[in-house]
This record gives sequence, structure tokens and C-alpha cells, in this order.
Amino acid sequence: IQRQDGTGMGWRFWRFTAPRALANVAQTALQRIDVLLVAALAGLAPAAAYSVAGRFVVVGQLANGAISQAVQPRLAEALAVGDLPTARRLYQTATGWLILTSWPLHLTVLQYAGDYLGLFGAHYRQAVPVVRVLALAMLLATGCGMVDMVLAMGGRTVWNLVNVLAALTAMVAVDLLLIPALGIAGAALGLACAVAVNNLLPLAQIVVTMRLHPFGGDTLAAALLTSVSFGAVPAALHASPPWLAIGAGAVAYLLGVVLLRRRLPLTPLSRRV
Repeated sequence: IQRQDGTGMGWRFWRFTAPRALANVAQTALQRIDVLLVAALAGLAPAAAYSVAGRFVVVGQLANGAISQAVQPRLAEALAVGDLPTARRLYQTATGWLILTSWPLHLTVLQYAGDYLGLFGAHYRQAVPVVRVLALAMLLATGCGMVDMVLAMGGRTVWNLVNVLAALTAMVAVDLLLIPALGIAGAALGLACAVAVNNLLPLAQIVVTMRLHPFGGDTLAAALLTSVSFGAVPAALHASPPWLAIGAGAVAYLLGVVLLRRRLPLTPLSRRV
């Protein structure tokens, strides 16, 4: 048996993990630095309102983390052996799950931003534009799925680091430009730009280099169901109390899940790949 070169193995290990570690640091900065910029450029009170307005984003990220942890081992295995059909199916199924679990929250917050902020106090309603901008940004992000993880599991951790740094640079630049003029709305636009860069750039990269994308039939079915249930239904009942409109949307959502269960990404992954 030929002995592997430990030095070469160590180099390959650090070449993969070091950029990923740095990307995690940059990702943490991406999630925190905008609040500091708002506090420095607009004041502590606007920074508090901005921070509260984005709380729902953290809740939505819980689903992303859970789904990524479940799918990551099998996705890494499929990419390691070059099984692109399985990797594509895993990616699309995980994206469908993410849409089914997170879009109801983001669409609800988008339509009822004032009511959501009212839970924290009437003076936080000034942040309604922030909530709406961030909700739209998160719809885009979740629609792209765990695109950064797909890129990293494909061995392109340096690209992942460059993408996160580009997103961080875009956010800081937009924040410095818009916060003095628009306040917390400018910070929200900066974060939305960062979200777009951090998702669309790696999406383009994996489409071109790996021939992978998240847009399968079940993904589109999940997007259509959640958009109708928590977008169109509450909009049609806009004159009704929020609880009634949201409840009607939830009923439509559950009925849609039952009726479209064969089309939606609900069966176990072991039976789908």
C-alpha cells in the first residue's frame, strides 16, 4: 500500500478549511457590523429600532441551519464522488424544505410589518420600511437555498470567502453612503445588497462550474403554495383582522400541503435520491 504524503495531505486540509474559517468570521461581521454603523452614524435609538426590526431574520435562519446540518453529509458525499444528479436532487429538495418552513414567516412579516413591530412597542413602528426590505431580501436568500454550503462542499472554499468579503464590502459601502441620508432604511438597503451578493454570486458560480441549481419542480411548487397561502390570501383579506387573514392563510397552506403532498418535497431523502 502506498503511503500518502502527510505534508501534502495537511496542505490540502488547510487549503480547504482555512478559507472556510475566515469566511465564518466575515459572515459574523456581516451579521453585526450594520448595527454598529447605524449607532455611529444615526444614533443609539435608531440602532435599537433597527436591531428589533431584524429579529425575525434570526428566527428564519434556524430552519436554514437545521436543514443544512441534515443535508450536508450526503451532499458532501455526492459531490466527492461526482454524483451530480444526486447532489442536484439533494440541493433542490433542501431548498424546497427551506421555502416551506421560512417563507410563511417572511411573507407574514412583510405584510404585517407594523403589527409585528407593535409587539415590541409603538415607537418601533418607525422601522416598518426596514422590516419590509429585509423580508424581501430573505425571500431571495431562502429561494437560493444553502448555496454557500454547496459551493464549499464542492471544494471551492476560497470562492466562498471571496463572496462573503464582497458582500461585506458592499454592505459597508452602501451603509456609509445611505445611512446619513436615509437612516435605518439605508442600513436595511445595505444589508439587502449584501444578501443579494452573498447569494446570487455563488449561485452563478455553481450554475456555471458545477451545473447545479435549486430550481426544481418541487421547489417551484413549494414557492407557489407559500406565496398563495401567506401572500395572496392575506392580501385578499387585508380589511380583516390580521389574525383572521393569517389563520385563513395557514388553513390554505395546510390544505395545499395535503393536496400537493406528492408534488412537494416531503418524502424522505432516502426515497428521493
